[in-house]
Amino acid sequence: MWFTFVLLQLLPQLTLSAHCPSGCVCDIRGSAKCTGDITDIPPLNPTTTFLLQLNDTNIKVLKDRSFQPKLNYLNLADNQLRNLLKTLFHNLRQLKSLVLSSNQLETLESGSFDHLSNLLVLMLQKNQIREIPPRLFCLFCCLPKLKKLSLKNNDLGELDPELFSNLISVQILMLNENKLESLPSAIFRNTSSLEILDLNHNHLRHLPGDGSTDMHFSGPMPHCFLGHWCSPDCGQLIYVVSAS
Repeated sequence: MWFTFVLLQLLPQLTLSAHCPSGCVCDIRGSAKCTGDITDIPPLNPTTTFLLQLNDTNIKVLKDRSFQPKLNYLNLADNQLRNLLKTLFHNLRQLKSLVLSSNQLETLESGSFDHLSNLLVLMLQKNQIREIPPRLFCLFCCLPKLKKLSLKNNDLGELDPELFSNLISVQILMLNENKLESLPSAIFRNTSSLEILDLNHNHLRHLPGDGSTDMHFSGPMPHCFLGHWCSPDCGQLIYVVSAS
C-alpha cells in the first residue's frame, strides 16, 4: 500500500522526466531549463510548456516559429544570437516576458514583435545594437501592454523620433550605457505611463531645447536618471552616476 502511494506520487514526475530532452530540466508546472551543448530548440511538449529558459547554449540561429505556442516566459539570454527572423515570435500570443539580453544582436527587424499583444517585459540589454533605422520606427507598434523595455548597454548612437510613439503603457524605459549624444524633440510624447527613464552613462551633450524647454512628457513627469545632466523637465532632478 505504501509503495503504491509513493509510486502514484512520483508517476507524473517520472513520466515528465522520460519526455524531457537531453540538456534540459523539466518540472510538472510546465517549466523547462536547458543549457550546455545545445544547437537547436529542444523538442518540448507544446501544450504543457509555459516557461522556457535557454541559456549558455551554442544556439546561433533560431528557426522560424519553433517555440511552444503556450509560453508565458521565454529567456534566451547568454547565447550567441546575431539575428532574429521577423516571424520568429509570431505564434507566442500568450507571452508575457521575453529576455534577449547578453547576445550579439546588432539590429532589430521591423515586425519582430508583432502579435505579442500580452507582452509585459522586453529585455534587450547587453547586445551590440548600433541603431534602429528610421524605416523601423514601428518596431514597437504592437506592444500595447508593455510595462518595461530595456535597451541598456548597447551601441545606440541615435533614436528615431517615432520609436516609442506607440508605447502607451511603458512604465520603465532603460536607455542607459549607450552612445546617445542627443534626443529627438518629443520622442517621449506618447509615453503617458512612463515612471522611470534611465539615460545614465551616455554621451548626451544636450536634451531637447538644451534642457530649458519641455521634453514633451504626456503624463506625469517621470523620475529621470541622467548621470551628471540635470533637466528641469524631469520630476526628480537627480545627479546620479548610476540608477541601479
